[in-house]
Amino acid sequence: MTRGWFGGGLLTAILAGLAGAGIVHIATTFATPELMRPNAYDRLAEHLPVNSLVVLPPPSPETQLVPYQEPDMHIAICHYDVSGGPVTAQVILPSSGWTLALYSAAGDNFYVMPGRDQRITTVNAILVSAGDEAALPQPVAQQRTRGVAPTYIHVPAPTGLLVIRGPLRGESYRAEVEAVLSRASCQRAASRQPQVE
Repeated sequence: MTRGWFGGGLLTAILAGLAGAGIVHIATTFATPELMRPNAYDRLAEHLPVNSLVVLPPPSPETQLVPYQEPDMHIAICHYDVSGGPVTAQVILPSSGWTLALYSAAGDNFYVMPGRDQRITTVNAILVSAGDEAALPQPVAQQRTRGVAPTYIHVPAPTGLLVIRGPLRGESYRAEVEAVLSRASCQRAASRQPQVE
């Protein structure tokens, strides 16, 4: 008895080929960001000081550091490094449309805090390596900024980017948005002071 074209061997070979092609495609998609150098994080990090917030200028072909930066959005970026200790960030999100986001060096967005409509959100964040809470300086652990208790954010890797985005609702609002961004800070936490008895 003849099985025809789609008998056992040919059908199995076709299905195995399709499954193999799918696996190769998925593996390539996930591996590409890790294998491509320099990646977006590397290109940004070489232009940004460590543990210091930089307010980016309005986008133009000559000054645009972030690709595809929207002209109606102002951005401030901090290239943080917690390998030497915790990093503190104080940020004000005046309204909806504002966001605070943290990205790992691999480009993974692991934390987002949006602004709220008709309510000012004050963020007093302390970036700590996961499992490194014991190394947190005591004065920082008790610090309250603008009456806001600190929020501990566990970062998955020692380095990454803290990004604040503020919407520009019109050219007349540019100075106001830039002022809010320039008041934000990102810096190494103060080290533990020896206690005097």
